[in-house]
Amino acid sequence: NESRKKAKEEKELIYSSLFPSYEFRHSYDIQFINRCTTFEDIDKFISITRNTLHFTVDTESDYYTNQAALMQIAFLPSAGELVLVLLIEVQFLSDRSSCLFS
Repeated sequence: NESRKKAKEEKELIYSSLFPSYEFRHSYDIQFINRCTTFEDIDKFISITRNTLHFTVDTESDYYTNQAALMQIAFLPSAGELVLVLLIEVQFLSDRSSCLFS
């Protein structure tokens, strides 16, 4: 793991010297979804996403266990509108027996 980490750091150093940093050109709103997220917030997110045709998804896993840890979903609306970015903290969601899953 240590050699992989060092190789990744070296690769990132090379890339940072060759390419400019990426800058997202749209206004965005980052929202976390976890066991503390309210029903009102969930309803608001659903409403926003119903009018979205394009989105991007990225996932991250726990470094040590390789278990799902984070889902990142960016909902890309029409030009000029705010981009909604949902960070779903998979390990901190409510239990499946919770009323949130009904």
